Amino acid sequence: MGFTAALILGGKITAGRITLMGATPVDDAGHQVPDWADYSYSWTIPATVQPDGISTLDPKQSSIQFQTPQNLAGQSLEFSVSITSPDGKTTYSSTTTIPVAPAPQPDGVFTKALILGWNITAGRITLMGATPVDDAGHQIPEWADYSYSWTIPATVQPDGISTLDPKQSSIQFQTPQNLAGQSLEFSVSITSPDGKTTYSSTKAIPVTN
Repeated sequence: MGFTAALILGGKITAGRITLMGATPVDDAGHQVPDWADYSYSWTIPATVQPDGISTLDPKQSSIQFQTPQNLAGQSLEFSVSITSPDGKTTYSSTTTIPVAPAPQPDGVFTKALILGWNITAGRITLMGATPVDDAGHQIPEWADYSYSWTIPATVQPDGISTLDPKQSSIQFQTPQNLAGQSLEFSVSITSPDGKTTYSSTKAIPVTN
């Protein structure tokens, strides 16, 4: 079978990273045409990305390489290619839209607030904590220097050490017996020591007997 479609290869773009994207002529079964290297490729790429390295957009080049700026995270970018047969008589085009994923932060960078605690028993005292974590879910070493702002249900009674002090990462409360079978929602906002970064988390926890 001969050349019947253009196929774009590459489905992931990460902000701040270099991406290699390719294209190939395929037949009706989706198989690459054997003499693909002899075809011509005409790419249309967004003006917001920067071609990098081998990406000269040369018509004999089936792949492009580009870097996506950090500020495009969360957006979607459209790429198009037209592929022409060696005799110049047949051209097929393809367009794809790909979302830009944010770049993962390195270990040790505060990116999330995590609530610790998933068991509440009616009539008992519960200790619940929170901590700042990085993208890998590891606790930030300086967690004790962070500030914590809790929102707890009005139906539970803070107990003992739970003064909701902003420097306290844990809360302690007693849940009345009549709340058995219900679900209680707890929220925390955690702020970095310099006050510049805040992340929040909310968790609904069922009350058991």
